[in-house]
Amino acid sequence: MQVNLGCSLDFVKESCYFFSMKENELLTTKQVAERLAVSVGRVQQMVADGQLPATKIGRDNFIKESDLELIKDRKVGRPKGYSPKDKVKK
Repeated sequence: MQVNLGCSLDFVKESCYFFSMKENELLTTKQVAERLAVSVGRVQQMVADGQLPATKIGRDNFIKESDLELIKDRKVGRPKGYSPKDKVKK
């Protein structure tokens, strides 16, 4: 039995109705990074830290547009007194 989902086999990379539902639109980490004006690595770190929920499809993380509200009031920048030199082991 074959089921047509309205998407090609490479549905993650293509536009299909699942990804274009406005209230639950899924964004790539790159799209989220552009909206938040941060690096893709920072978005990946927020996902890894649990600050930003994501759905893993294949090897990529997708974030619901509505979940961006969860981090809109986040503190930006490094904590006071932080120095990258502090992390370097001698």
